[in-house]
Formats: sequence, structure tokens, C-alpha cells
Amino acid sequence: MSVDARASDFFVAGGTLRSDAPSYVKRQEDDELLDLALAGEFCYVLTPRQMGKSSLMVHTARRLQERGVRTAIIDLTSIGTDVSVEQWYLGLITRLKSQLGLRVDPEEWWAARASLGVVQRFTDFLHDVVLVEIGGPVVIFVDEIDTTLNLGFSDDFFAAIRFTYNARASDQAYNRLTFVLLGVAAPADLIKDPNRTPFNIGHRIDLHEFSRESAQILQQGLEAIFPGQGKAIFTRIFHWTNGHPYLTQKLCLAATEAGDGRWTDERVDGLVERLFLAKEARKEGNLQFVRSKILYHPQARPLLALYRKVYRGERIADDERSPVQNQLKLSGLVQAKGGYLSVGNRVYERAFDLAWVRESTPASRTLIAVSALGIVALLAVGLIIYDREFTSGPAVSVEIAVPLPEGCQYVQTYALDLNSDGDEEWIIMCYFDQTFPPGAQQHGSPIAAYVYYVDDSTPPNTLAYELRVPGDDYLCECRCVPTMNDVLSVPPGPELVLGDTCDGERMRLTIFQWDRTKPAYLPVGHFLGHYISSTPDTVIVEEFQMTRAQLALRQTYHPIDGRTYYLDDQGTLVPPAEQEIVFSHEEPKDVTLSRYPENVVLAFYNHYTDTAKASAYFAAGMWGQLGQCDTGQCGCTAPRSQIAHVRVTSLQHVEDPTDPNHTTVEATVVCEYLDGTPENGTFARWHLIHTADRWQLDSVE
Repeated sequence: MSVDARASDFFVAGGTLRSDAPSYVKRQEDDELLDLALAGEFCYVLTPRQMGKSSLMVHTARRLQERGVRTAIIDLTSIGTDVSVEQWYLGLITRLKSQLGLRVDPEEWWAARASLGVVQRFTDFLHDVVLVEIGGPVVIFVDEIDTTLNLGFSDDFFAAIRFTYNARASDQAYNRLTFVLLGVAAPADLIKDPNRTPFNIGHRIDLHEFSRESAQILQQGLEAIFPGQGKAIFTRIFHWTNGHPYLTQKLCLAATEAGDGRWTDERVDGLVERLFLAKEARKEGNLQFVRSKILYHPQARPLLALYRKVYRGERIADDERSPVQNQLKLSGLVQAKGGYLSVGNRVYERAFDLAWVRESTPASRTLIAVSALGIVALLAVGLIIYDREFTSGPAVSVEIAVPLPEGCQYVQTYALDLNSDGDEEWIIMCYFDQTFPPGAQQHGSPIAAYVYYVDDSTPPNTLAYELRVPGDDYLCECRCVPTMNDVLSVPPGPELVLGDTCDGERMRLTIFQWDRTKPAYLPVGHFLGHYISSTPDTVIVEEFQMTRAQLALRQTYHPIDGRTYYLDDQGTLVPPAEQEIVFSHEEPKDVTLSRYPENVVLAFYNHYTDTAKASAYFAAGMWGQLGQCDTGQCGCTAPRSQIAHVRVTSLQHVEDPTDPNHTTVEATVVCEYLDGTPENGTFARWHLIHTADRWQLDSVE
């Protein structure tokens, strides 16, 4: 295979590689998945993120097509989670129609069978449409299946897939239909209801790191750019990454961008330090995923305890029946090797060392003041000594006349006048260990918050109530800070707002309102995301789209009548008033150079009303052929002069495996007029061409 010496065309750090990407590393699993799919065997590739499973999927789909097998690739993130079960399944069959080139109209077909349940309609569509219109074998790849695990109907979806496999015994048509599932999940996660049969079909394919032998193409790429040094550079990179696909590609790319000159081990080590180990590298995407997979998990404490043992070199036998081991392996932090667990690579070994374990273990987050006598904490009936933290002023030790709740490991105290009576109440944060023995009390959240009242001007000695959220979610996990803010317009006075900040970004936000009849603060809104902000009567939640390059789903919520974000007493959150795809950090300076053509479509709509910027995204002559998008061809029915903003609510890249220089991006957009009135959402299918290292808009339908 020839190696193109231009790094931007060769090495790819993050995202799905094109089916003909020159730096694609073929592994043993490539042939394993191909052979099983050709044999009609159901398969699942469940592995940590950025291990190359989506690239494996695209590569395998192309090889199947070359052998006459029809394939469809369904990325479940493109359907979303903020949809009804009807919309979700309709979105699924709509994508099957597009991918497989079916003649049926999905919406008409679906509506004509409205009297049937959604699962039966889905399986009927597979049998009566897909297997009727296509006479040969069909392989359906379902990617990012972990995005469905929190949906209330995910068990039914995976049970439906299992049905198509079991139905082969009575209907031979199903022998032509094969599913391949891919995602960050364990098989036990797919059907969680203990009263249903587990997902026990298909072949599991374990996707391993690159070996030195399989990754020779990457070494050749470095050699083409640094003659006589490629082997030495790649040897040192492999020393750090142990063949981890993303880490290896990213370091290779960084080396090519570092300029010419003599390469030594120390120079490669400097790249590792800058990209993954320096303080500025804490927001590096892969490291953030590993960190969040551990710290935001309900079993964070046992996960960290197990990792500590592995890190210290204890021989921990690999046990596929252990949920904690499975979760730790899915994070990528450890791998099974020779029947025992080991740290995945030296990058992780340095980034997630024992100091990180100590800082991250929930018990070590406890902030207990040491008094002049050296007393840290005394937990006994009738007496507790702990510190008080004010919004200003020093921490002090105070005696409390009652013990903290059973199992509480003290975290922090805040003093606020919650009920506007002139006296401060105390909000005491407690961490609760999630590994209580059977029969012990469970409190349902790593950090709980309790309100204590002042009694006759003495320190608080009366536990008033606990601040709770509906359902099973945690109140907080990292740094939980209460504030008094006027965030709802109708109720008088400020609300109590608890913000949970992890790694410098607010991940949870809970709003409580004072109920004089209790009297207590009751929740009126609870939000989760990768970043959350709030203003009066507005909460904005951004959720990173892990399969795309630096994109996020932004959802905007407004309260009902300015009073509450809940639809009912069970804590059902109001649907978002708006949602759109945005760049998670900032738009690239020249987005046309991005490896991700969907970014070009998003940037175009971001600058839709700016003629100079909007026209720059088009191939030569196409801006004029489309009438400068003033006559409704580009998604908006009104002229651009009447449009204030265009929201992109869904974005899907559909790769053309036969031509790497042409691709399709499907978008749903909502165009808002100058007076704020929105048009109905419209669908646009953009065709892009790749010329002179740039993706450009070519046509739209």
C-alpha cells in the first residue's frame, strides 16, 4: 500500500475512518467479523470508545458490499433520545429505507399500521419490506447502542432483534437478515429487566489494540515523512500507547505536525506530556471519557478500589461475570491480558496514577477541619465535630448536638438563610458509600444534602429534611455548591439552586422551591449534561455527541407558567422548547479543512444570513446555481433576508463507500424569522465533494 506523505491525508485522530483511509489498520477482528457476517451470524462488538469499532464497521460494510451483500449502517445518536417511542422507531425505519434504497414510503407504511404496537411494526417492516424488496442477504449495523440504554423501551428493541434471530427456526426468510451491534456496553446491559430472557444470542468480538505487526502501515507513514526515523519514532509512540488506536493515531499525527528535525525518545515523550499529561490536557476528549466513565458511575468507589489493586500490580483474574470488572474494562482503563487485568497503556498509567485515585475516591473528597487539639472528627451519639464553610470568612469547628445520618461521610457545610427568617440554616453535604453490606440503609446518591435548623441561637441541632430529587438520580457527585438565585419568575423570592461541578464544568443542576406547607424545599427541576447554564426561566443543557468531532446537542428548557420544570409529581421533566446541534467548544477557523463534512453543513447554517461567509462553503459556481439560497432550496422557505437564525436539530453523515471524494450529509433545520417565529422543521440532504483537501457543498435535495 502506498503512503501519502501529507499527514492531513494519512493519520486520523478521532472519528470514523473512511472505508478507503490509507492509515486504516487491519486487525484479526476484521476478518473475524467479515466471516461471521457472511455466514449470517449475529455479532456484537462492545468495547471502549475510540478503539476503532465504527471504522471497523464502515470497512466491513464495504467488504460485504463488494461480495454482493446489502448493508445498512444505523447510528442511533442520529435518532436522538428526546423523542417518543413512535418517533424513535419511525426514525429507525426511515434510515433503513435510505440506506437500503427501499421503495416504500416509511411514514405512510407506519401510519397505516397504527393499530399495531411499535415493536411488531418494526419486525414486520424487516420481514414484509426489507426481506421482500431485497432478495439477497442483508446485514444491518447498529452503532452507538449504548445511547439507548437509558430509554424506557430499549429492552423491547433488543428483544425484537433477538426475535428475528430466533424466528429463523420457523421462517427461512430471516436467515438472510443479520444484525451487528456496536457500542460501549456489556451484553447484560442490553436487556436489563430480570424477568425477561437476557440478550444471549450472537458472537462477541473483542476488539484489541493494534499489534506492532498490524500497525506497520502507521510506521510506514512516519517513515515517508521522516526518512530514516520512522521506526524509531513509532517504537517510542507504541511504548506509550500499547497500540491503543486513538492514542497511537493522535501521537503519529502530532509528530508530523511538529516539524522537521531530529527525533529522539525525549522529543516523543514531550509530545505525550503536552497532549495527555500536562494540566492543560485535562480536557482531552479520550481522557475525559475515561474519567467520566469511572467517576460518574454509581459504583465509582468499587471501580476505583479495583483499579488501585490493578495499578499496584496485584494479580486480579479476569472475570467476565463481574459487573465492576466489565465496567472498568469498558472505560478502557484496564484490559484483560493473559487471564489477568492490567493497566491499558503507559499514557493511562501516568494520567490516572495513584494520586488521581486518592483524589477521586469519594471518601477522600471529605473536607474535615482539624481543631487546635488535633481532633479531626468524632462521630458519637450526642456529639459531632466538623467544619463550617461560609461563602466568605474562615472555616471553624462547631459542636452539634445530634449525629449525622447513618453512613454519612462528611463533605462540606454551607450556611444560608433559606427561609428568609433572618437566621442561617445549614446545608450539610454527606457522601454515602455505595458498598454497604446487605440490609444496610441505602441513600441513593453519592452526595446527599441535609438541612439543619438553628435552635435558640445555638449551633444547628435539628435535622429538618433532606434535599432530594425525583427518581434514582444523584443529587451531586463532585463539587456540590448551593446558592440562592431568582431563577423562576412567578414564585416570590429566590430559589435554592444546587450546582454539581466536575472537572470545571457544571454537570448537574437542581432547582428547589420553598413550600411553606411542609415547610421544606422541594425540587422543581433537575438537569444532567456535559455543561449546564441557567438564567431566569431558562436552563440550557449541552450534551457532547461522542461520535462526532466536537459537536454537542444543546437543549433549551423553559418552566411551566414560570413555576416548575416538572410535568407531574413524579418528576417528569418538561420537553425542551428548542434543541440544536452546536460546536461543543468553538467553530474551527477553517471548517472546510475538517475531516468531518457534517461540520461544514453546520457552519454553513450558523452563517446562513452572512452572504460572504455562507458562499465560502460552496464548490465553485454552486452558490449561484442555488440562487444564493434565497428561493427555498437550502432548507428555509423564506428569503435569507427574512431569517434571523437557523437551528440544526439533527445531523447525519452518510458515507459513500464507492467514492471517498463524494459524501452526503442529512440535516433537519428550523429557520427562525426576524420576529422569532419559527418555520416547521425541514429536511435537507447535502452532497459534498472533497477537492484540494477541502469539503465543499456541491448540491442539495
